[in-house]
Amino acid sequence: MVAGIAGLFMAGFLASLTPEHAEPPIAAAALSAQSIPTSLAATNPAAETDHAIVRNVTVAKGDTLMGLLVGAGSARADAGAAIVAIKKRFDPRKLRVGHELTLVFDDRGAGAPRLAVVNLALAKGRYLVVQREGRRYVAARAAAVFVPRFDAPLTNRGGTRTMTVHQGETLMKVLLRAGAAPREAGAAIDALVRHFNPRRLQVGQELTVVFIPASAGRLRLAAVSLTLGKDSHLVAGRQTDGDFSSTPTKAPLSDALDAVIEGVDLPKRPEVALAPAPEGAVRKSMKLKPGDTLMVALMRAGCDPRQAHDAIVALSELYNPRKLKVGQVLTVVMDPDEAAGRAALHGITLASSPGYSVEVGRAAAGDFYAAREVEVPMARELIHVGGRIDSSLYQSAIDVGVPVSVLMETIKAFSFDVDFQREIQRGDSFTVLFERFIDDTGLMTREGAMLYGELTLSGKPLRIYRHVLAGGAVEYYNEDGHSIRKALLRTPIDGARLTSGYGKRKHPINGYTKMHRGVDFGAATGTPIVAAGGGVVEAAGWNGGYGRYVRIRHKGKYATAYAHMKGIAKSVKKGKRVRQGQIIGYVGASGNATGPHLHYEVLRNGRQMNPLSVRLPTGVKLEGASLAAFERVRATIDAQLSALPLMQRVAEAGATTAVQGAACGTQLASVHAEAC
Repeated sequence: MVAGIAGLFMAGFLASLTPEHAEPPIAAAALSAQSIPTSLAATNPAAETDHAIVRNVTVAKGDTLMGLLVGAGSARADAGAAIVAIKKRFDPRKLRVGHELTLVFDDRGAGAPRLAVVNLALAKGRYLVVQREGRRYVAARAAAVFVPRFDAPLTNRGGTRTMTVHQGETLMKVLLRAGAAPREAGAAIDALVRHFNPRRLQVGQELTVVFIPASAGRLRLAAVSLTLGKDSHLVAGRQTDGDFSSTPTKAPLSDALDAVIEGVDLPKRPEVALAPAPEGAVRKSMKLKPGDTLMVALMRAGCDPRQAHDAIVALSELYNPRKLKVGQVLTVVMDPDEAAGRAALHGITLASSPGYSVEVGRAAAGDFYAAREVEVPMARELIHVGGRIDSSLYQSAIDVGVPVSVLMETIKAFSFDVDFQREIQRGDSFTVLFERFIDDTGLMTREGAMLYGELTLSGKPLRIYRHVLAGGAVEYYNEDGHSIRKALLRTPIDGARLTSGYGKRKHPINGYTKMHRGVDFGAATGTPIVAAGGGVVEAAGWNGGYGRYVRIRHKGKYATAYAHMKGIAKSVKKGKRVRQGQIIGYVGASGNATGPHLHYEVLRNGRQMNPLSVRLPTGVKLEGASLAAFERVRATIDAQLSALPLMQRVAEAGATTAVQGAACGTQLASVHAEAC
């Protein structure tokens, strides 16, 4: 049945292709020496062509093939797949210092360029060429370097983009990066989460995003194919009514589609009618125990083995029983009016994904079992918690019940203004207001967003509010409507200790007093260093006593510099653009250094400033109608904070004491429920 749905879905795409724009995959046989242009010699590799980025890499001492590919900018999943193909024709252990690789990246997508071709020079006039074919790589011998040309897949007539999930990305971020409108991306995600928990999204996971033409030359999101595993995919497609529907399939959308897609319409699953529970039916709810299978749980509830087996078979069409977890609630409906004198299984209900359940029951049109998915009504709760920071913000927030996902969102939002390594002091405090969604039985289905956060550091409060802009983008703002997102991060390295501040000091090597025009962060050799802000690389290489050095020019009058690196990331070259948070190098002790550390400078109009005290450029200030909309949101959140008593938990002398408002009772947190 699933294979049939996938076939119908693919047929709709292929029927609408314009032949002259279809790009057939290159077969392994096409990688012969005769098919590769001989003009592309190894000694003079081709320059970058349309949408093809060419990078030359030379093997140095200690390098591995995986390290070289990832360091040059390849996703780890692509690098691993390419190495698998290489191993079929070349033993990577024979890689030697001085071996040369010419890498070609496909820059047609909205995200990072994808590894398309690996050219490994074996000897003069002999190369091993590895090329991506669909979702795998194939290898063949060649007489020259192979640099293909790529035609842009997205035009005003539609097309596809294959995206790879990056570290820290959500489904929404990936779809927005692909070019989808926020509302369309949200509708597609709503369809996908019926069969997939978005928290299980992994780095390197692939999505194929399909667009069709809309009015005024715009592109409209038509379908999304999410790869779950080998021969396992989830496809969400736009229906004729504009809504999205999702279907699990064994075959993904083709990533070679490059033509006009006239329309996408997933066949909807037919409505399943279940017979109502008979009068006098008994409902039993139970939590699954360690080691339970669905069969074991149903037998414990008193079900007949044959009926339990038939019900599980019906359930398996919509939900994989192997995904059951300890503590998951199973509801069993038993019919006591059995002629044989034994209760019969009428049906079962099991939560399948946030906001959805799978119901199995006697089919209204027969005596067999059937399954259907139903939407579970959810209520929105507001949770208002806070407390004093005794040891760390993380532990103090966990102690009062702040979920890890909400806490990470809070820390990320405050990280533009707060140095969590050095500015958090014992006795500081925090407050968080966040959402939680529960079903009609009172069970939590999922955590929501952080709506408000407050940190009081050394008596000074910092407040941020969550606000959704008109276009659907989500940002956090202070009370005045300034975005908290800054042009520069205060610390470009995670988990480091401050070893030397800005100002005059006795030079550790030369021995005389000298002005130190930056700050030093001590960290282990090889610790990643990230760009403090987006910008263009002005310098990348050796710079005297600075050792390996990178300087980045940012918007306006600011620049940042990073020195004493062990190594500079392969993708960081003079004139190249980098994004905020991108790894640009690794901690080392090159140049005049007594040990591994990062020397970090912030320059304003070319003059070095103290990175820990300089006033960084603030975020965008809302104005006009946008500011008025934010002020309404802020007033609503302030009213909710006033209406909800705050629960605090303070650790004193090794004991935990709860301090709460009079209306809190013995609850862990203050809760205000709203209809979802």
